[in-house]
Amino acid sequence: MLFNIILSLHFDAFASYLIYLGALWHERGAGKRSKEENSLAL
Repeated sequence: MLFNIILSLHFDAFASYLIYLGALWHERGAGKRSKEENSLAL
């Protein structure tokens, strides 16, 4: 029982870490484009 709880907690943390990495990578990839768009908008 305790093992299952620990496993699920680790899985949730790992999943959210992957989501965080994905968002960071997406933001980094789109950052070059968005910077130009932001300067044009300003």
